[in-house]
Amino acid sequence: MAINFPDSPTNGQQTSAGGNTWQYNSAKSVWEKTLTSGRSSASITTYANISDLPLSGVSVGDQAFVIGSNRMYISNGTGWYSVSLVNTNPNITSIQDASSNTTPFTLATDGTATVITVTAADPEEVPLTYGYSVTSGSLNGSTVAQGTGEGYAIASAAILSGTHTVTAYAGALTFKPDGTEMYYVSTNNDRVNRNTLSTAWDVSTASFVGSSPNTLSQVSNLTDVKFNNDGTKMYMADRAGTTDNTIYQYSLSTAWDPDTATYDNKSYDFSSVLTGDDLNCFVFNADGTAVYLAEHYPSSNIYQFTLSTAFDISTASYSNKNLSLTSIASNGFIGRQYFQFTNDGSKLFLIHTFHPAGFVGKIYEYSLTTAYDISTASHTSVTYTPTGITGGRSAIAFKPDGSKMFIMGTDNHTTISQFNLPVYADNQFVINPSTTEADAGTFTITFTASDGINQATSANEFSLSFVTIVTDSNHTTLLATATGTSDNNNITDSSSNSHSITVAGDTHAGTFSPYRSGGYSTFFNTATSHNAKIDLPTTVFNSYTTSNASTSNFTIQAMIYPTGYAESHSWGNSYAMAVFAKSVVRINLGINSSGYLIFHHYGTSANDIVGSSQVPLNEWSHVAIICTNGSLSLKLNGTQVGTGTWTGLIDPSASAWVGAHYYNNSNNSTGNNGYFKGYITDFKISSVAETITAAPTLRLVSDSNTELLLCHLPYIADGSSNSVSVTPDDVSIKPFSPYDYEGYSATDHGGSMYFDGSGDALTIGNPPTLGANDYTVESWVYFVSSSTGHSNMLTQGPNTTSPLKRVSAFNLLTNGSFNMQTYDGSNRVTHTTSTGNFKLNNWHHVAITHEYNGSTGGTYKFWVDGELVNSGTKTYTNSYYWNYNGIGNYDMGINVYRYNGTINDAEIYYSDYRISDTVRYTSSFTPPTAPLSSSGASLHIKGTDASIIDKSQGSNLKLVGDTTGSTTTKFTGAKSMYFDGSGDRATATGVPDLGDDFTIECWVYSTATGNRGIVSSIDNVGSWGSNGYWSFGIYGGYPSLQIDGGSYSGASTSLSTNQWVHIAVTRTSNTIRYFINGTVDSTTVSNSLTLKNPSGVVIGSSPNNNYIYNYTGYIQDLRIANECKYTANFTPPTAPLEG
Repeated sequence: MAINFPDSPTNGQQTSAGGNTWQYNSAKSVWEKTLTSGRSSASITTYANISDLPLSGVSVGDQAFVIGSNRMYISNGTGWYSVSLVNTNPNITSIQDASSNTTPFTLATDGTATVITVTAADPEEVPLTYGYSVTSGSLNGSTVAQGTGEGYAIASAAILSGTHTVTAYAGALTFKPDGTEMYYVSTNNDRVNRNTLSTAWDVSTASFVGSSPNTLSQVSNLTDVKFNNDGTKMYMADRAGTTDNTIYQYSLSTAWDPDTATYDNKSYDFSSVLTGDDLNCFVFNADGTAVYLAEHYPSSNIYQFTLSTAFDISTASYSNKNLSLTSIASNGFIGRQYFQFTNDGSKLFLIHTFHPAGFVGKIYEYSLTTAYDISTASHTSVTYTPTGITGGRSAIAFKPDGSKMFIMGTDNHTTISQFNLPVYADNQFVINPSTTEADAGTFTITFTASDGINQATSANEFSLSFVTIVTDSNHTTLLATATGTSDNNNITDSSSNSHSITVAGDTHAGTFSPYRSGGYSTFFNTATSHNAKIDLPTTVFNSYTTSNASTSNFTIQAMIYPTGYAESHSWGNSYAMAVFAKSVVRINLGINSSGYLIFHHYGTSANDIVGSSQVPLNEWSHVAIICTNGSLSLKLNGTQVGTGTWTGLIDPSASAWVGAHYYNNSNNSTGNNGYFKGYITDFKISSVAETITAAPTLRLVSDSNTELLLCHLPYIADGSSNSVSVTPDDVSIKPFSPYDYEGYSATDHGGSMYFDGSGDALTIGNPPTLGANDYTVESWVYFVSSSTGHSNMLTQGPNTTSPLKRVSAFNLLTNGSFNMQTYDGSNRVTHTTSTGNFKLNNWHHVAITHEYNGSTGGTYKFWVDGELVNSGTKTYTNSYYWNYNGIGNYDMGINVYRYNGTINDAEIYYSDYRISDTVRYTSSFTPPTAPLSSSGASLHIKGTDASIIDKSQGSNLKLVGDTTGSTTTKFTGAKSMYFDGSGDRATATGVPDLGDDFTIECWVYSTATGNRGIVSSIDNVGSWGSNGYWSFGIYGGYPSLQIDGGSYSGASTSLSTNQWVHIAVTRTSNTIRYFINGTVDSTTVSNSLTLKNPSGVVIGSSPNNNYIYNYTGYIQDLRIANECKYTANFTPPTAPLEG
C-alpha cells in the first residue's frame, strides 16, 4: 500500500496514514511511525507506597513506579505485576595516559599536561557520567579539567606544520565558517584581503584571490574585519585620530567576497565609551544581537554593546557591562588586545598585541558563567605562550569546533601559524602540572563512573617531583654531607604499622642503592682475579661471517675507564686487554700494552687496526668499532683513530666474552694478559652502522637494532629485547659511571642498610602474624663478602607459648642460593634453591612469595631478578604463630639450625626491604626500577634514614664515635658534619682511585688548632710506604696534601678557626694547587702518583706515620672528583653542592 506524505514537512509534523500516526524527523529526513492503531501509549504513574496502587480504574498495560519499594509494576487490568529491576554496578576497567597504565603517575615538570582516560562499562549498557575529586594531598598550583567533548584546550596546543606568509602590515584574522576562505586586513592600505584554502582549515594551502575595493573611503586606519553569519554583511573597524573609534557596515553582493562590498551608510562611533584611539578588535555574539570591543587605554576593559536589530551596527547601545583586564597585566602593561569567543559564548580567549614589555602573543582564557555576558567573565589561570612573537600586532582565530587555533604574528608578524587543540571527551581529564618547585608533592584523584544509581570509583596517585641533573656530577666520586642531626643507625619502618626497630651492632643506613640516578658500571678487578669477565653465549655476534663480510654492518661500543694497560706479550695486539673478544684470538676490541685502542680480527688472515691516540687511564672514554658494508672505522670519543676492512668470522659459533679474550692461563704468562683492568658501562652491539661523532652524555638505550646491551644495570643482565643469557665471573657492580646524575632524593633514589657480618642485625618490635596467609618478602641485596656463610633475610619466632611452635628463617647464602626453613618444635623442613642465582658485589632483587591454600599448607616461590628459581610446598600440622622479628639475625635464642658457617658472617646490603600480606608476583617480572611504595606493606624498611650521606650514592657512610649532623652550617637550612676530635670519623668504601686529574674540596669550620685530618685514604697508622696512600688536612694551620707518606707540601696561607672557610686541592698535568676561599695559593707541587683508596676513605681523621690526627669542628660538602675543577681563582659555592 502506497502512503502519500505531505511535501516539505517540518520537524515534528504529524500525519495519519495506513491506520498509524507518523511524525517527521528532520534530523534523519524520514517519517517515523509513532502510534500503532489499537494500542495505547501508556505513561508511568509514580506512587509513594505500594498501598497507593489503585485496584480499580486501571487498564491493561498501565505502568507504575513505587518510590517506597523502588520497583516497577504493570497492570493486567485487574491487578499489578511486579517488574524486576536490574542495575549492576558499572566497572572501571582502566585509568591510563598515553604512556602508562599504572600508578603512581609522574607529572611533567615543564608544564606538559597529562591526559587521563577513564575506561568504564555498565552491564546494562546504561550511559555513564564521569567525575573526579581530589581525595588526598593538594593540587597546589596544578589544575584538573574534565573534558566536555569541546575543543579550545589552549594549554595543550601543539604547533602544526604548514604556515601562511603575510606582510608586516597585516592584522586581524577571521575565517569563513566552512574554513575554505581566510581574511585579514592590510593596515598600510586599509583593505581586506581574501584568501581561499584548497584544504579547509589548513592555512598552508591559502592563496590570495582579492581584496576590498579601494573605493571604500570611510576607513582611514583599518584594524579589524568581521562578517555576519551568511557572509552578506561586512564590518570594518576604524581607529582614526585620537577619539574616533567607529565600525562601518557594508553589503556584499556576493557572499563572503569583500571585492563586492558597498557601503550601507550605517556605522556607529563608540568613542563615548572608548575614549582613546584603541579600537583594535571587535566581536559579535552568535546571533548578532551584541558586539564587544576592547580598549587598551585608559581603562583596559572589554565593553559590551547591544544591537536592537541583529547585525545592524547602527542600532548599537552600551549595555553597561564590561570586563577589566588589569588582572592579566604583565609588568604593569596591557597591550592592545585581540579576542575571540567560543561558539557557545562560554569562554573568551584574548591575546596580547602591541605589548611594550615583551609579552606579545600570550593567550589568556576566560570563563563566562552566563554565555556572552562579559560581566560574568573571569580568568581561569589557563594561558598559552607560542614562540616566535616578539612585538607588534597579533590576532587569534579558532575552528568552530575548537580543534584548531590560528595565530597571526609569529616570526616577526609575517606568518600565520596553526595549532592543534585536542578535543577531550567527558571521560578524559587533563592534569596541568605546576612548574613551580614549591608546588611539588603527591596527591590522589578519585575518578568516578556513574549510571545514575550506582557508581564505580578508582583512586590514583599523581606525583610532581622536580629533579635537577647536576652538571659535571659524573666526575664526583664522593660527596659527603649531612641532611639530618642524628646518626646513621636510626632505621625506621615506613609502613602504616610503624614497627619499632632495634639495631644491633654497626648496622647503618646510607644512599648506596639499586636506584642510583647516574647508573652503574661493571668493575673488572684483575688485581684480585685473573678471571674477571662476562661469559657470552656462542650466538652473540655470530652472523658476520667471511661469506657476507663485504655487506656486513655492525657497531660494537662501550664506555670504559681503564686503570691500567695490558702487559707485553709475544702475541702482540692479539693479546691486548679486551673490552670484547670472540673466538679465542680471532676478534678483540681492546687496548694494547702501549695504551692504544686496537681492533684485532682474524678472518682469512690476521688484521690489526691500531688507533692513532692513546686511551687515557683513570678517566672515561668511549670506544667503538663501526662496520659499514665491510669498511671498518675505529673511534675514540667519536673521533676516527683508525680504518680497515672487515674480513669476517671464520668460527662464528665460538665463545665470546666482555672483559677478556682468552682465559686459559697456560697461554697467559702473567695471569693478566687479555683481561680488562677497570670499569665498563653501556657495552652495546648493534646490527647497524651507528653514527657516532662524540662520546655519549646520556645512557645508551636498546632499540630494534640492539643485539646486546650490558654493564648498565645494578646487576649483570642483557638490557636488549633479546634477553641474552650471560654469566658474570668475578666482576662487581659499582655506583660509578660517566653520566651526570640527578640531585639526590631519598624518595626517588632510595637507600640501603649495611650489615658487616659481625653481629649486625635488626629486631622488629611487636611483629604481626605472618605464615598461614598470603605474603611476599622482598628486597634488593648486595653481598660483599665471599666467605662461606649466609645472611638472614627474615627470622621468625619462636612462639613463647607452650608447646613451642615454629621458628622459621629465609636465608641468603654467599654461594648464590637461598633457603626457607621452618621448625614446629619437632619437625624441620628446608627448601633450598640451586647455587649461583645471585653473585657477589652485584645488586639482585630477591623475593619469596607464599600462596596459602587453606588449612593444609601453602606454596613458596623463590624469585631472583624477576625470574622464578625454585618453589616448594609446606604442610601445616599445628596451629602455628608466625611472627617475623629479625633481619640479618638467625639465632633468636634457640639453637635450631646453623647453616654451613658462623651466624651472620655475610657482609651484605639490603635495600627497599618490604613484606606484604599479599602475593605480589605470580609470573616473571621486571625488577623495580624506582623505590617501592609502602602502600599495602606490613613492613617496609627503605634504608633512607641516614643523617650523614654520600650524595653521589657511592657508599653508605659508617659513623664512628659521636659523629653526627649539626645545624651549624655555611648555608641556611643545610646541615654539616660534626667531629668532636676524640675519635669521631666517617668511613666510605668503594671510592675509586684518583688518577691524573682530581679535586678535593670542602667547607671547614675548625674549633681547635693543631694538626687536623680532614680526609684520608686509610684509617690505620703505620701503613705509609710506596702504596699511593694519601691524606688531606690542616697541618700547622695550613691546608696540606700528603701522598705516599712523604713530607707535607702545604699551602702558604694559614686558616683561621671558628669561621667557615672553603678549601680545595686540585691536580692537573702533574701540578698540585691549593685554593683558600677560591683564591689560588702561591704554592704548587709536582706529583704524578695515583692516589689509592684500597679500603675507601676516612673523613674527620687521617694518619701520619704512627699518629692519627682527628678533626675538631664542622665539615660541609666534602667532595672528591676525578677531574681538576679549578686552576685559577674562582667563586666558592654559594649553595650546598648537589653533585
